[in-house]
Amino acid sequence: MTAGRRLVINADDFGLSEGVNRGILEAHRAGSVTSTSLLVNLPAFEDAVLGAGRATQLGVGLHFNLTAGSPVAPAAGVPSLCDPATGHFHPLRRLVARALTGRIAAAEVEVECAAQIDRFRAAGLPLTHLDSHRHVHLLPGVWEPVGEVARRKGIPVVRVPFDRLRRVALTPGALAEQVLLRCSYRLAGGNGMPRPVDHFRGSALFAQRGFRHRLLALLDQLDPGVTELMVHPGYTDTELAEWDTYLAERERELAGLCDAAVRGRLAAGDIELLHFGALARPARPRAAPGQPHFSFIIPAFNEAAFLPGLVDSISTARAAYSPDPHAVEVIVANNMSTDQTGPIAERCGCRVLCEERRIISAVRNTGAAAARGDVLLFVDADSKIHPETLIAIERALAADDVIGGATGVRMDRRSPGIAVSFALQALWAWVTGWDTGVVFCRRADFDAVGGWDEQVLFGEDVVFFRALCRLARRRGGRFVRLRGVKTVTSARKFEQFGQWGWPLANVGVIWLAIFRSPRARRLIERYWYKSRA
Repeated sequence: MTAGRRLVINADDFGLSEGVNRGILEAHRAGSVTSTSLLVNLPAFEDAVLGAGRATQLGVGLHFNLTAGSPVAPAAGVPSLCDPATGHFHPLRRLVARALTGRIAAAEVEVECAAQIDRFRAAGLPLTHLDSHRHVHLLPGVWEPVGEVARRKGIPVVRVPFDRLRRVALTPGALAEQVLLRCSYRLAGGNGMPRPVDHFRGSALFAQRGFRHRLLALLDQLDPGVTELMVHPGYTDTELAEWDTYLAERERELAGLCDAAVRGRLAAGDIELLHFGALARPARPRAAPGQPHFSFIIPAFNEAAFLPGLVDSISTARAAYSPDPHAVEVIVANNMSTDQTGPIAERCGCRVLCEERRIISAVRNTGAAAARGDVLLFVDADSKIHPETLIAIERALAADDVIGGATGVRMDRRSPGIAVSFALQALWAWVTGWDTGVVFCRRADFDAVGGWDEQVLFGEDVVFFRALCRLARRRGGRFVRLRGVKTVTSARKFEQFGQWGWPLANVGVIWLAIFRSPRARRLIERYWYKSRA
């Protein structure tokens, strides 16, 4: 068997109707469905639980539902999710419209998601993963609370249903769906947990007459790594017609999954079939007690309002990475603050250093010089890091050819000016490979490039990135942009100088810095220091 090709075949909509339940279980007995996702608020739920109880090799996760039937939580407690006239969930189009206009209460999504998880677990089934009916967990106002509940409830696998666009380019419906899902994910924050699988497939199979032929081709071309294949088998019955319009297509999928050629291909031995419960998370290396492995360096000038939030997010990430409280150290390089930044940093348990020079590179170098960790991480004080940042960085640096990298960043709110600014930044990052957020590298490589260039007044992160990339080229290495662990940063500059004023200020400083104009120093003082004085 080729261990590099592992496949989870997940049947959505378990519990939608008894006919769907029967079809999914039949495909599982045929050896072509290894996992399923269960709706807990529809009438066929109990029938699904009974069937799953007899299928002991079938992995079962939650198919989080916000569009069909009634909520599990009391409707009065989740009013933004329900039609007040009926107490039922809004239909998909209305839910999407409400999500895009900010009329979904994140706290209510948390309540309903937790209630659905609790009902699932009360049935006595092991919960292996979480996804959602119609992919609604990718909507703005839904993605982040669902991710938070999943973390709190100990569910490590949350679906991110992105198929590669080149694979669906010849299937217009699938291409449109994938583009819309990506847009929704971006609007929702796009800062979820690292993707639990290497590849997601199934969009180009949905509602296709050539399902069997396409499925066989997909299996022949399966990529190395773990792939989730989404399918929707089932039998059409009157109950199904009450909830869904995907009817005869389910029977076509079921026939394809149970086809002798498909079963034979799956049994050929070159693909390992499994469910999400069998996906073991890689062991997390732990630093020796008392010796930090990671050193966070935080430059800070008048950051009293933001620093506690960043330190709390680092503590959360440290706890997810290692139980050793000394595995991570936090160094605040205090750049002559006039507020309570220094005392607050000390109360938060940070090491506090002082740097008088108003040069951001010098401030970062001061923190790095005192760091004791093997890996240096640089992050701005008005940020919050993702809970799995350290795990993702550890995974990246496990590859010997990785010199360093960055997590990427998103703002804590949205506006037209922010959207335009970040679209341009995303384009720049895509073209150059550079990114920001938490910037990381090994201590030895930081020393090899001479640290941050203190002659640079603006754009020092780009200069540092270029130095790391030159080192990487000499060694045959690379700089990586991590997926799924974006750092959230404050939109305070847009609030202080206007949603268009701040981008224009950046353009002005860059222009003056290129020509080494004395005015660049004055603009930096204005926009970086005097604005927080």
